Amino acid sequence: MPGINPDQLRQLFAGQQGGILNLFNMFSGGALSRFTVFALGIMPYISASIIMQLMTYVLPAFENLKKEGEAGRRKITQYTRYGTLGLALFQSFGIAVARLRLGTSICLVVQRDPIQLAKQVASLDALSGGRFEFGVGGGWNALEIGHHGVGFGDRLAVMRERIEAMKRLWTDDVAEYHGKYVDFSPSYAWPKPAQKPFPRIHVAANAPKGLARVVRDGDGWFPMIGAGGPDASVFDHLPELRRRVAESGRDPERFEVSLYYCPKDEALLARCREHGLARAIFVVDAADEPTTLAALDEIQALVERVER
Repeated sequence: MPGINPDQLRQLFAGQQGGILNLFNMFSGGALSRFTVFALGIMPYISASIIMQLMTYVLPAFENLKKEGEAGRRKITQYTRYGTLGLALFQSFGIAVARLRLGTSICLVVQRDPIQLAKQVASLDALSGGRFEFGVGGGWNALEIGHHGVGFGDRLAVMRERIEAMKRLWTDDVAEYHGKYVDFSPSYAWPKPAQKPFPRIHVAANAPKGLARVVRDGDGWFPMIGAGGPDASVFDHLPELRRRVAESGRDPERFEVSLYYCPKDEALLARCREHGLARAIFVVDAADEPTTLAALDEIQALVERVER
């Protein structure tokens, strides 16, 4: 299709390996990844025809239709058209929401069982076609953390071991972990996440003290605008973060920074783009449908102004 950047399109599909967009691309014979208009229009019909042909061999009811002659063929053609409509609707929905992501903001790992949490994260990622983003934090409420049997001074060490243990459960067919706070013998945990080796982990932490933890435990930083204190901002700490990521042997450009609780400020969003932040996360208060939709429309208009 004219006007489409092929390099950006390739990057999009490269980041969707195992995801729903990649599934649609498979059904289109690779045409979707090439953004071919003709194939996008005809592929649902071709797919439905192939499915109906297969069903005439494996399902007795459809096999009998095939034997009924012209009347049976008309019914098969009718069912093929219904199938075409269903596939087209399904594909259009998937393409329309291909950029939507599902995430936690913020999961307090120290207040959850790591084996159960690993299962929940993997299931969400598998069911969503590899769209899950795992935002984690150590928590700040000492009383609340204590109710979960974790000492406030131990919480970051507990968080580190639980993240390490979950990575084992996500990647190893038979996983085990032996630490001070987490200890389990060889175990099975299925399903595995759709994203490989596992969903991106975004660590919430204040800078500069928390940057070592962010780089060690995660694949992204999840700060608020004043993450470095009242006289600093997230932007002041980006050079140090990227230096640490490079020293860990990873590409700083692929280490995402997501601004949490972002104010609805056009200049701030423009600055986020300028500094290469991956996303800004807005908070929409719980309300009735008209109020919620109006709040989302306001955010959409703000984003569109920045993207012009």
